[in-house]
Amino acid sequence: MESIRNLVGLAQALDQKKFVIGALSISFMVYVWRKHKQNCQNNLIYANTPLNREILKDFDSLKAFHPTPYLVNKYLQLMALVIHAYFDKFWPIKYERELVEMSDGAIIAVDWWRKDLIKPDWPLLVLHPGGAGDSQDNYVTSVIRAVGKAGIPSVVINFRLADDIPLKTPKLYCHGWTQDAREVIDRIRNSYKLSLLVGCGFSLGGNILTNFVGEEGDKCKLDALVSIGNPLDIYQQSKLQPSWLFRYVHQKMFITALSRVQQNIKGKPELKAAFEDMWNEPLDELLKKKYTFDDLLLRYLAPMFGYNAEDYYESVSSDRRLPFIKIPSLFIHAHDDVLVPNTVINHNKYASNPNLLLCLANRGTHICFYEKWLPKAWSGRVVTDYCLRIHSLHKKAHE
Repeated sequence: MESIRNLVGLAQALDQKKFVIGALSISFMVYVWRKHKQNCQNNLIYANTPLNREILKDFDSLKAFHPTPYLVNKYLQLMALVIHAYFDKFWPIKYERELVEMSDGAIIAVDWWRKDLIKPDWPLLVLHPGGAGDSQDNYVTSVIRAVGKAGIPSVVINFRLADDIPLKTPKLYCHGWTQDAREVIDRIRNSYKLSLLVGCGFSLGGNILTNFVGEEGDKCKLDALVSIGNPLDIYQQSKLQPSWLFRYVHQKMFITALSRVQQNIKGKPELKAAFEDMWNEPLDELLKKKYTFDDLLLRYLAPMFGYNAEDYYESVSSDRRLPFIKIPSLFIHAHDDVLVPNTVINHNKYASNPNLLLCLANRGTHICFYEKWLPKAWSGRVVTDYCLRIHSLHKKAHE
């Protein structure tokens, strides 16, 4: 009898534990669902012009971002990007690669996807990755795959040194260096004169394309622009982001670039001497150091492109070129971006230029916007819809 009573007591205890575990699980799921549903409407800032009204008409994908229910904060969204990046290595996009020589002798890898889809009066997406990124990064490939489903071809402008492309000159890239993008876009435009070229830049690549579009003004050879996670005001970004993640990302970017430089200068004494003369330090010693954000930009990148430390931030920040943009341009930012604080965004500049449209998503993070239960990049859906709207506007203008 005693053993029976013990078994009954154990069963009751197990039932209580199951009840507690079940109640906690339900409470957690309710919490996640509420977080998923709240603050999903995006804040849109723009001049109330016929152009923007036409673009925004039925542009439902832009108006709200519903993140993956279990990726409820910026760090989980960022973790999803890292996981996607790992698995993407097993299913890379097969590009048609073109090596393009720049006017200073440098070699740029230009990766084409679905050239067979290129046709007159149809969008061709021109992508520029973020710092230390390339055409196989998940945030790039997810957009390419998304637009591809709508029959839109893509081409990626890689950075110098990307994907083991040999280094020919003592020059890498920086926030304000637009010449490589300019020469490649000129080449694309000359080859496909009637295509609708839509630029799409991520993070540093977004800053470069925004600078380029602002510099070109009315003569810009792009027909439209999408900029995602653009740092905009580099000085404010450097002062407002002391976080360990910010420091880690930029340290890793520079060390990666230095490692590639070191591999490329083997057997090239003149190129090695050019780098060491510019920086007044042996390259072997540079790899052992830790850097602040200011070190990276002012000590190493500024002299590479002829900037003084005093004027680097102002010269390379794309925020100051927003007033001069003359083509339809969509800017996408996350309110809780881990690398680009919301405070660097000057809302008035978007409201005063009739060609600009700013989308501030309440969720997501730096170039990471994962939605649906099986996470997919929301940015791919938005860029696809935007390209189709640019095509529709072009078609109406020529009817």
